[in-house]
Amino acid sequence: MPSSDAFPFALPPSATDDANGIRFWQRREDQERTFNVSLYKRGGVWWMEFVVRGIRVRESTFTANKNLAIKAERARRRSIEESVNGITAIERPKRFSIASAEWIAANEARWSKSYLTIHHTSLNHLDLVFKTRLLGEITHSAISKYQSKRKREGASNRTINIEIATLHLILKRNKLWSTIEDDVHMLPENEEIGRALEPKEAYQLLEACFRSNQPSLYPAIVIYCNTGLRSAELRRARWKQVNFVQEEFQVGKSKTEGDKGRIIPLNKTAMEAFTAWKARWPKAKPVDYIFPSEKLAFKGRGVCKARCDDSPQTRSQQAARVVEESVEHGQEAGRC
Repeated sequence: MPSSDAFPFALPPSATDDANGIRFWQRREDQERTFNVSLYKRGGVWWMEFVVRGIRVRESTFTANKNLAIKAERARRRSIEESVNGITAIERPKRFSIASAEWIAANEARWSKSYLTIHHTSLNHLDLVFKTRLLGEITHSAISKYQSKRKREGASNRTINIEIATLHLILKRNKLWSTIEDDVHMLPENEEIGRALEPKEAYQLLEACFRSNQPSLYPAIVIYCNTGLRSAELRRARWKQVNFVQEEFQVGKSKTEGDKGRIIPLNKTAMEAFTAWKARWPKAKPVDYIFPSEKLAFKGRGVCKARCDDSPQTRSQQAARVVEESVEHGQEAGRC
């Protein structure tokens, strides 16, 4: 057998003893035993134990697999050592499309349907400009250019501000908003208040609603005029909220917590409107919507149990908004 000097590379010792009289494989086992000294088995699972800056860490790896326990111990030790030395992991830059999807996924469970729709609508416009950009590339100048672009497209200042607010929340979640917030400016919005309807205008409004081919429009406007309810408070109301004996209406879900569940006394006009509308739905149950889908109403199929008109007809929404402005700003609702 040729000597080891004949080979360009040294061979590991075989079963023979090395110069120190310790077998090679035995020495390797000793090294492994020394490395794994922080692991021990207890109750059928492996536990880790080590000391970092004088603090002893003793935790379970929650596994009976030794190889997995070794990896868990390494990861845990490394994370603690990085933490005590102020070393933080550097995240890879995110594209706007990925960051917005993560933001929606993290919050959609606690948002209302309407609030979620607002942000999805804003993202539809934001994606046209920022979808493929990295978050770090969205500077105050890029936002200013976006505002100008949306103005040229005919969007209102209010709409643009809502879209920028969505962008702000996404950047804030990724700790990037504070560096540009001083240079980002919202557009001025129209803050004109509504005006009181003249008696002639109120009469013309109700007459137009009465002649409309939408059966729910006239009673809805009459109720709005005489109760001061918000649009969504009546659109999503159910018959159980109307107390025909006490002549009261209890608000369900509202815009604010303070308005939720408030009791509104019903005057004669409002009671007549509710009573006449209830007569159209003789089989309506307390849990049914007061104003169900118009599509089913025209077909005469009775009560719509599945959904209310969450997306109201344009005319109904506009008319309700006109009356709401009068009521909310203190005008005479009794004239209706």
